[in-house]
Amino acid sequence: MVDTNVLLDASSCIDLAKFYRQHPEVDPASDGATLRRQRARESLLLSIHLNNLGATTFSLYEFLRMAEREVDPKLTNKFENHAMQIWVYYVKDVVLPDWVMLCPENGDNEPTGSR
Repeated sequence: MVDTNVLLDASSCIDLAKFYRQHPEVDPASDGATLRRQRARESLLLSIHLNNLGATTFSLYEFLRMAEREVDPKLTNKFENHAMQIWVYYVKDVVLPDWVMLCPENGDNEPTGSR
């Protein structure tokens, strides 16, 4: 089972992009900025590790629901949109082909997170 936030950080850096948009004056060396970058980096490293293992993982439909809510495909001027498109159309299939990601077809009767 892979946490929804890990998948979001690896595939689109949503929290990282939002943090810098909401705090344009932030010092890149601050604790908050460093934490966001570390989360994105560690999520990507986990993705590489899962691929190297040839792992099959399961995640809740919540990931797809949150990605649809957070990353509007019609907006082409946001970093997270470009990152998600690159992940979906290139990274997952070409760079990480040995990591099999499974999730339910829909989120019916699935618990929702706090986000």
